[in-house]
Order: sequence, then C-alpha cells, then structure tokens
Amino acid sequence: MSETQACKIIYRALDLGINFFDTSPAYGNTEAILGRALKQAKVIDSSIICTKIQINEDKELLKIPKTMVSSVERSLKLLNKDRLDIVLLHGLKPRHYNEAIDRLYPYFLNLKDTGMIQYLGVSEHMWSDLDQSTISQAIETDLFDVFMFRYNMCTQGPERNIFPKCSKHDPGLLCMSPVRKPFCHPHDLIKWIYAYKNEGVLGSEALSKSDPIFHWIKQGTAVLADSGIKFVAHQKKIHVIITGTSNSDHLKANVDSAFSTPLSATDEATLRHIYGKIRKSRPPHTPT
Repeated sequence: MSETQACKIIYRALDLGINFFDTSPAYGNTEAILGRALKQAKVIDSSIICTKIQINEDKELLKIPKTMVSSVERSLKLLNKDRLDIVLLHGLKPRHYNEAIDRLYPYFLNLKDTGMIQYLGVSEHMWSDLDQSTISQAIETDLFDVFMFRYNMCTQGPERNIFPKCSKHDPGLLCMSPVRKPFCHPHDLIKWIYAYKNEGVLGSEALSKSDPIFHWIKQGTAVLADSGIKFVAHQKKIHVIITGTSNSDHLKANVDSAFSTPLSATDEATLRHIYGKIRKSRPPHTPT
C-alpha cells in the first residue's frame, strides 16, 4: 500500500485508543512511515514503539556486534525518537542463545546504559523454536525486560513454560500470532490439526462436534479470528496483543474482539483439554 494508505490506518488506530506499535527494520520502510505519522499526529512521545535488531545473518548469528549500534541509531532517526521505548533481539534461535548472551548482549546492554534504549527484549524465532525454549530460558534471567512469543488457542505452551516464570521479574509479555496462519485460512488449520492427529498428539475430540474450533471454522474466518483474539485477550498474563492489518475495518474488528465478552468458561476449558496436549507450535510435517 502507499504511505498515505498506511498513515490512514495508523491514524485510525490512534482514534481507537491504540498506543503501542510494533515495527522492525526488516518490515520494509515501516519505521519511517510510523515515525512520520506519529510525529504528524503529535503523539510520538505518548506512543510506545517496539522495534527490533536483526541478529540472524546468513542463517548464523550476527558476526559484528557493532552492527547493533548502527541499527539502533538508524531506528532512532527514522522513528523521530530521542530514545527507543523497546528494542528486541529479533528471532533469537535456541542454538544461538548462549552465544548471543555471551557475545551480543554486552553491546545490547550498553545501548540501554547510554540512554538509547529504555527496555531490552527478545523475540522467539517461531519457525525454528517450536517448543519456545529461547523465551523459557531467557525469562528466568533478569537480562531482558520484554518478551515476544507465539501464543494462541492451539499454541498453549506459554501457559506451562513462560507464564509461571513471570512472577520473579515481572516482565512485559507481547503475544504475537494470536490468529496468524493457519487461523486466517481454515482449510490450512484443518490440515494442521489433522497432521497432529495423524501423529497421535491429538485425539478424536479435535475437530469433533464437541470441539469449539470445529463450529467456528464452519461459521467462517471472521468468527474464528474473533474467538482466537478473545482467547488471548482475556489471558491476564499478556500485556499486549500484536495483530497486523492492512485494512481499517479489519483493525476495528480486532479491537472489538479484544474488548468484547470473553469466551465461555466451557469453551476455554474444552480448548485447553483438546489442544493443551500440543507441545510444539506446529507439527514437523503438514501434509498437502
């Protein structure tokens, strides 16, 4: 879309009371567009912006730590900020975790100590970290202030591996992918669930008439998405739900879902009974 169209969505978000924006140098020119839009609306200082540092380079960890400094300097300029609110080490893979803490984290911490960043965070690499081990390790330390991870109706691992560990340091928790693929495409969701059934992870209850997801799929994508957002919105441990959109009506629907009546206690209990058995965020092989 054009910058004008993107700005209209940002202004609509502000009208709806949204004050948290997630961006990244990896998301095209979104930092520049967001910075200009929020400055034009005169809310740049009252908005909370979360951006990121790309730490994966040619399938390996960033080789030159000083690149982190130039990334933050660029984000500061594009976002029209004197200090970045939240910066995440973006997509930290489990196999890189120890090296990242030893080699990159000192540079990251220095950016906070020098006043360039207010809060330090980390996000999981959700396609390679299927059991969410990066966040479950990091959250037991006091190295980070904010964590971003996948959590939804069929990815309930954070309820076991992340939420119980939060009381010690009380970090900020950002939920990504509440209704991302395959929830946007019911046909893909059905294949995804059947892949788990074929592996013996899920039983016959999945997609049976007793399964709420079965009925939401029949009612259409909008109902499925509405239910998915409700599921995470009423989880008290979550502070921010990250949703993406390129349509103002879709944005309004997401907001309405987040602030609407929660799922019934019966539906929540059934979802946990059926899908709480999934230990990884997606099956290793999804049939076509």
